[in-house]
Amino acid sequence: MIFGKRASAPASMSVPAARRPHDGSPTARLGKLRDHLMALLATAQQIADAVNQQGVVPVPIIVDDTDPEAGPLAFKGFGEHFVTYGPGGLGHVAYGYRNPHGDGTVDPNAQYHLQQMTGQILAFNLYCQRAELEDALGVALQAPDVGQAVDSMLVRLAFFAALFDNLISVQPRNGLVPHLDLQRHRANLDRHLLMASDKMLAPERLDELLPIKGWPLIGVEFTYEPHDGDYFINGVYFPAEHAQVLLAAQQRANAQLAKVA
Repeated sequence: MIFGKRASAPASMSVPAARRPHDGSPTARLGKLRDHLMALLATAQQIADAVNQQGVVPVPIIVDDTDPEAGPLAFKGFGEHFVTYGPGGLGHVAYGYRNPHGDGTVDPNAQYHLQQMTGQILAFNLYCQRAELEDALGVALQAPDVGQAVDSMLVRLAFFAALFDNLISVQPRNGLVPHLDLQRHRANLDRHLLMASDKMLAPERLDELLPIKGWPLIGVEFTYEPHDGDYFINGVYFPAEHAQVLLAAQQRANAQLAKVA
């Protein structure tokens, strides 16, 4: 399920730079993104406990309509993590995976994987809210597909919390990430994934649920000036050309589903 909206301020788009502003030092924005992901992970752990113990989770009181950003996974304001404010005014950021071996290669799919995760969170919130409105949340949490959805959210939240935690601390030298840093980042990923696997309903599925299995967990940030046609998809920023590809793919998928129905 795609929840998309246009970015707020049109302007021209710059060529992205494959580096963070203030490289090597933590930033408040990245720290807030990591902390938000960790808070979501803690809630996902509580949901896993509720599913395992046939309990329920707290859902915000919604009288007349549903609000996918409201909860039980507190998603409000997630899109702000991709907005920057600097001397040049409003900007946006996107993320990729960087080859740590100094050849400059970047896999840009982190942003796509992020919106897959956040889309799943929004859909799960909607599922819980609708069940609560019908006084059937406890039963709904025992549905066959819920455990798989919760496991997927746990793994991806842990993965991205580690990605941004590592991105805060990484200090490449001449384009290379020192071997000791790679070991530390891998250990950090393992530590986060342990938090997920401890609560998973089917922990043997952890590896298949990871967004990426290639390079060590090194993130890279791309900066963009706002551009007409930019979108936030599932709360995650996409520059215009990337947004149009993703939205077109979604339209094709919806058309195929309509034919099947």
